[in-house]
Amino acid sequence: MYNILKAEMYKLKYSKELMICLIGLLILAIINTYYGSGEGGARAALIHPSRETFGIIACSLFAVTYVGKDLVSKTINHTLTSGHTRNKVFLSKYLCYLIGCVIILLANYVFTGSTYGLLYGWGQVFNSSELYFLIVYMVVGIFFNICISSISFFICILVKNSSVSIALCGGIIGLILSLTQLPWDTITYYVANKDYSLGIIPLIFAISFVLGTGILYLICNYYFNKQDI
Repeated sequence: MYNILKAEMYKLKYSKELMICLIGLLILAIINTYYGSGEGGARAALIHPSRETFGIIACSLFAVTYVGKDLVSKTINHTLTSGHTRNKVFLSKYLCYLIGCVIILLANYVFTGSTYGLLYGWGQVFNSSELYFLIVYMVVGIFFNICISSISFFICILVKNSSVSIALCGGIIGLILSLTQLPWDTITYYVANKDYSLGIIPLIFAISFVLGTGILYLICNYYFNKQDI
């Protein structure tokens, strides 16, 4: 397992797909800052739904271009025929994808916050309370976004056609974002602000996201073991 994960991490380190996603997010952050009003400073920019949407879309593109190419080009066969079980191969790819998503999502926060911050400041006095808000908002936000972005990974594993994967990832993720209106982002904001008026709703959301992702993982892992690669 360690050797597989080490090989996947090496590929991730020199991944052009990851670099392209990061460059794309940086360009979007610069464009948004240039054309944005700047009202509320970096704080308002970080909690804006567009920043959340860009991060999830970037993770989906990363899944299609990075994870999907192994199945399309059949390079995954080298790993499978080298004596590793499919369960370990699947887990290593998923863990590597999650690490890539964390890098993308963190970069999204940094690019947005730094570009707005340099021009417009934080938006209010940056004290220990605001530092707490920033850290919690990023950590909880990344957790929810990773769960949503995992859907794109599972689609790419199950669907070996890259064009179909792109269409499905774009359609399903777009549908989720448009229909739900990002309720987890609102929950993240409440938690980061130490507003406990929602009661146990944040905990219920967190548990449901973990369970949903876990169930999808098991289903996808089962079909990955059964499918002809």
